[in-house]
Amino acid sequence: MCWAHVVEIDVTDEASVNKGVEEALKVADIDVLINNAGIGSIGLQESHTIEDFKKIFDVNVFGVQRMNRAILPHFRKKKSGLLIHISSVLGRFSLPFWGPYCSSKFSLEALVEGYRAELAGFGMEFAVVEPSAFPTDIFSKLLGASDTECNQSYGEFANAPRESLEGLVQIFDGADAPDLQKVADAVLDLIATPKGQRKFRTVVDAMGIGDPIEDINEVVEKSILEINRRLTMEDAA
Repeated sequence: MCWAHVVEIDVTDEASVNKGVEEALKVADIDVLINNAGIGSIGLQESHTIEDFKKIFDVNVFGVQRMNRAILPHFRKKKSGLLIHISSVLGRFSLPFWGPYCSSKFSLEALVEGYRAELAGFGMEFAVVEPSAFPTDIFSKLLGASDTECNQSYGEFANAPRESLEGLVQIFDGADAPDLQKVADAVLDLIATPKGQRKFRTVVDAMGIGDPIEDINEVVEKSILEINRRLTMEDAA
C-alpha cells in the first residue's frame, strides 16, 4: 500500500524549510530529496534588475541550499541518501532572453558539483536532471524584466523575448508535444538504480539537442576527474 504525507514548505523561507523537514522526519525516514522547485524569467538581460535576479536565485539556488542544509545532517548521520536536483539544459548553455534563469541553473550545477566532491566519503549520492523544454506551469508564471525604461530603449528589439517565447510555447501544442512523463520517469530511474551505478547528470531531451548536451557533460566529467587527479583529489569526484 502506498501513502503520502504532505508537508507545505516555502523554499525561500529557512524557518519553513527546517520546520517542514523536521515534521517529515517525525512521520518517516527520508532516503531521497528531489529539489524540483523553480521559477523562470523572460526578457532582455539588461532590463532585469538586481531584485529580479534575487527573486530567481532565491528559489533556484538559495532554495536548494536551504533544503540541502536541512536534510544533510540526517543523511550524514545514517551515511546514505540520494539528492536529485532538477536543473535544465540551460544550465549547460545560455539562451538569449533567458539570461537570469540560465545563470541560476549554471549556479545550481556548480553547487551540486561542490556537494558531490565534499561529501563523496559520507555515503551520499548526488544527481542532476537536465530537461529541455516541457509543458509545465513555469511558462505561465514567468517573471519579467522590471526595468521598463531600459526595455523601451531597445526599440522594436524589445519585442523579441515575447516573440521567442510564443514560438517556444507553440511546440507544446499538437500531437508531437513533449511528454512531461519523461522527466518523472528519469527521476524514478535514478531512484531505482542501485547505489554506485547512478549517472551524475541525466539529460531528458524533447527538442533534439540531447546529444550535444551529453557531449558537454562527458567532456566536463573527464575534465573534472583530470583536474582532481592533478590536484591529488581523486577521491573527490
